[in-house]
Amino acid sequence: MEWASRISSNALNTLYSRKMNKTQLLPITEDLLKLNTFIINSIKMYKERLQTFSDSESWKMLAYCLLARIILFNTRRSGEAARLTIDSYNSRPQWSEQSTTELKNSLTPFEVKLAERLAVVEIPGKRAKKVPVLLTDEVRVALDLLISKRTDCGISGNNPYIFACSKNSTQSLRGHDYLSKMCKLADLRNPELITATKLRKYVATVCQVFDLTETESDWLARHLGHDIRVHREFYRLHESTVELTKVSKLLMAVDEGKVSTFAGKSLADIDIDGK
Repeated sequence: MEWASRISSNALNTLYSRKMNKTQLLPITEDLLKLNTFIINSIKMYKERLQTFSDSESWKMLAYCLLARIILFNTRRSGEAARLTIDSYNSRPQWSEQSTTELKNSLTPFEVKLAERLAVVEIPGKRAKKVPVLLTDEVRVALDLLISKRTDCGISGNNPYIFACSKNSTQSLRGHDYLSKMCKLADLRNPELITATKLRKYVATVCQVFDLTETESDWLARHLGHDIRVHREFYRLHESTVELTKVSKLLMAVDEGKVSTFAGKSLADIDIDGK
């Protein structure tokens, strides 16, 4: 009867207090660019090798690289990306068939090009929530090759996953392991900072730079596979930077009695120094 007051509340207070004033490190942009380049070049190399030799080692390395690429590009949970099935991939919807004329006409030329180049596959995410995975042209071509060479490379026909374990297994690869492996091979400065969770927090944090509307923020949160409340409370980091640079301007304007000067302006338009 006293669990809530004596145990649960004290445990939660301890957890919250530990998070205060704690530095939360995110992946370095330089490392992400270097890793991305390394993975893309590796995909090209192993794709050419698999087309020539059709050996199990080339198939396995191409699968590792593609899995890491999908996790990195989509900032998907590693387990979700690894459980992408052949059936889901083959039954993916075609944008040209699904979109209405009104929606197509509302898109910019650049957005139309993106829709033509990218494909989207829906997979089950956390709590059986439907989440999308975007696939670029080069990834689609490599996935088609991976699927076509499965039998030649000794992958079990009973394994439903694209990123299948070798031999007679019916399990999928572990995405976290192979993302870490790619980080080590790419010789990064801080490879330990690049995990699926930290990548998702990185995207949620840097997107604060954009002036996203409520709807656009909801789109991003849905792509990441969680609702907007979780997105704001648990994935956005570096609140101290926002406090120092944004909220502080508002407080200084109030402190100096200049509120009327900035009437109708956004925080980005407030210039305390007037320079």
